[in-house]
Amino acid sequence: MYHYIYDSFLSDKRYENDLSLIEARILALGINGRMDKLTILKNLKEIVEDSVKRGAETLVVIGDDMTLGKVISYVAPFRKVILGYIPLGPKQSIARLLGIPGGLAACDILSKRMVKKFDLGKVNEKYFLFSLNVTKNNVVIECDGNYNFKTVVPSSLLRICNLGLPEEGVFFNPGDGLLEAVVVNRSTGWNFFKKSYKKDSIFPFKKAKIKCETECVPLLLDGQTVVKTPAAVEIAPGRLNIIVGKDRKI
Repeated sequence: MYHYIYDSFLSDKRYENDLSLIEARILALGINGRMDKLTILKNLKEIVEDSVKRGAETLVVIGDDMTLGKVISYVAPFRKVILGYIPLGPKQSIARLLGIPGGLAACDILSKRMVKKFDLGKVNEKYFLFSLNVTKNNVVIECDGNYNFKTVVPSSLLRICNLGLPEEGVFFNPGDGLLEAVVVNRSTGWNFFKKSYKKDSIFPFKKAKIKCETECVPLLLDGQTVVKTPAAVEIAPGRLNIIVGKDRKI
């Protein structure tokens, strides 16, 4: 049983023709199912939980990478649910990594159901696919109970990466059973992440604690969900079942 979740921005008329073609193709492929459109009156968590209770085996996100990130946190607790993705909208970096073309052609990828297991990051009972950003400096992170470090340089930024930063062309292996703590020197720009980065600025780990001695620091998950320190971070191996294309890069 399929359940399709449309992002609210798709109500814009410029997407009307694309959606009509997608819906017709879904019907032709015999993978049609219930459809829900996100609005300010519809709680995404409740939509996902209700869908699973109704027996949905495959939840399909129609939207962009931001939509996918929002849905993942609520799908992750349900280990048997498979996540599909039909990319529409401005941000499609993860779609390209997954080997999923934008728009209509994604329907054929969906129907073939090539499923890949990905690790997710988990922090204070919430999940993330891409990365966790520490929004302020002067935090301490303790990795695997063996070592810790502190960000003190004003121009530095701490990120905890699972898949990484697709829009910046930087990603890690989301199937290696590890997260990476990455200290970014913002004064040098994102070129820090290219092959010129220093190895001692990346710290792989399975479990970590993030805290700040002086205040409660916000942590941004996949660019949108906010949690606060102190935070327990860990890898959730194989937590996400997602449909990919044969040309996937991860």
